[in-house]
Amino acid sequence: MRFSLSGSPVRRGLTYVAIFCACAGLVAIWRRVLGADTDPFLVVSPSHIEQCDHPRVEVDVHWWMPRRRVGTIYIYTVGEAPEPWHEARGRGMARTGDWVADGTTILLTDLDGRVLARRTVTSIRCST
Repeated sequence: MRFSLSGSPVRRGLTYVAIFCACAGLVAIWRRVLGADTDPFLVVSPSHIEQCDHPRVEVDVHWWMPRRRVGTIYIYTVGEAPEPWHEARGRGMARTGDWVADGTTILLTDLDGRVLARRTVTSIRCST
């Protein structure tokens, strides 16, 4: 099979449109793979805790900083100042100690201190 742009002007025009769309699709996929179009994210697991038996728990903190950005993860509870807890570089995961309770907030910030993501751990009703 040979690639040729010969033929009617309409056919050539459609061929150019198809080539352009294919290239645009490849660029969009490439940007997504490189993380150029994604926002930073922060996931806390579990994000809801039952405090009846264990008022303080360990949680896993997962983050993603696109474009090789570096930031800091802060942790605080109501009425306290945020404390730096962990460096966030690229993609990562860390586990807290068993000191996370209802109302503990975890912030993902860039190096300038701008908040990129925020998650607050909340309690749920105790099971009976």
